[in-house]
Amino acid sequence: MEQGRFDAIVRMMSQLGSRRSALAIAATGGLAAAGLDAVTGEAKDGISAEKKVRGRRGKRGRRGKRGRRGGDGGLGATVAKQTCTLGAQTQGEVGATAPCSATCDEGFVAVGGGFDASEFLRTLGVVRGSYPNKDEGSPTGWVAEVEYLDFGQSFDLTVYAVCVPD
Repeated sequence: MEQGRFDAIVRMMSQLGSRRSALAIAATGGLAAAGLDAVTGEAKDGISAEKKVRGRRGKRGRRGKRGRRGGDGGLGATVAKQTCTLGAQTQGEVGATAPCSATCDEGFVAVGGGFDASEFLRTLGVVRGSYPNKDEGSPTGWVAEVEYLDFGQSFDLTVYAVCVPD
């Protein structure tokens, strides 16, 4: 750095408080990194950024080697499905709950799931929970829990678990 620029920066720093000094130092470093004069803010080569013209583009390089073929793109995901028939009980109290669960095959973990129910579900029962079956460690399946509203008729509830290799 030229002595004149250095002296100008020192004068500028002496007029500022400590916070401002830190900001000025950071700004000065940023200007220098951008190739600009720290005092004037202009380009060091004397040409302003607006006047600089981009040169011609060089020749295109050779094409690289062909890469290896990728896999089939799948995660190896499977869907486990379990249908439970609920509600045909003649005893019990309204408000009781019953779970229905779909379990992943050995070596797979559940990453999602859900349920589907017959048209009777709205009048005979309500799904109160839909969650992963997590005994210990990673989820092994998916559970939907139904609260009975009426025990007179049966209805089907199908639970799905989306499973991927562990």
